[in-house]
Amino acid sequence: MLPLLLLVGCAAKSPKILDETFTSDQGLSARVALVIPEGTGDGASPGVLLFFTWDFGDAAYRKQARLHAAIAQEHNLVLASMASPKAGGDSGCWWAPQVQDNAAYVDEFVQRRLIQELGVDPSRVFTTGISGGSDFAAAFHLHTRYRYHGGVVALCGGDIPRLNGGRCEPESNPAPSPVPANLTAADLEGVRYDFAIVATDELRPNSEAAAAFYRDLGFTHVRHRIVDGDGHCGFESGWEGLDVLAEGLDYVDP
Repeated sequence: MLPLLLLVGCAAKSPKILDETFTSDQGLSARVALVIPEGTGDGASPGVLLFFTWDFGDAAYRKQARLHAAIAQEHNLVLASMASPKAGGDSGCWWAPQVQDNAAYVDEFVQRRLIQELGVDPSRVFTTGISGGSDFAAAFHLHTRYRYHGGVVALCGGDIPRLNGGRCEPESNPAPSPVPANLTAADLEGVRYDFAIVATDELRPNSEAAAAFYRDLGFTHVRHRIVDGDGHCGFESGWEGLDVLAEGLDYVDP
């Protein structure tokens, strides 16, 4: 892993950001900021790091692309920083009330824009996010029935997968989502989970429950860690937790 100061230095070089709108066949639409790695090193196809903004944090999607670009570059990953999809101007949340619809939207984006057009490797699909975006990041692979391998770095969030319904608040979570019946040994080995949260974060119980959920399913690489800081997403290094993400990405993409 690059030292954090070097990562920050790289991020300060203002990477080229492709600011796009992606509209799904179902009519959901969202802003996406793409950063494509400058080189592929040994010629391998890049993977992707999908970053999901926190609840009602859509306006920050482009800033988050700048902040996370160097970390993605270090792992030869296309970075896709995404605002939450909307139909008719509603929503603003990844996690509820339409988590399954949102997962179908991102699945279509990965298939059409990233795999077909940019040649992203479907075995290296990594998700991350902050708060409510982290809840969604943790559930994405399950909601797409593990059609991709890769991993999850859940920052100050994470929960057991939920059905559509409810509101953005954790206490209004809808019913748990059914678990896919066709999990394979390749799935259990091929998707790695890292949950990172501050000890005093109000969402710590949800984060711990999520890690236990995936362990109980039989995933062989599930880590839960308590990191320095105070309060919800109060990472010692700042709200975005860039150092925490960098360490987590080293774990899920060794």
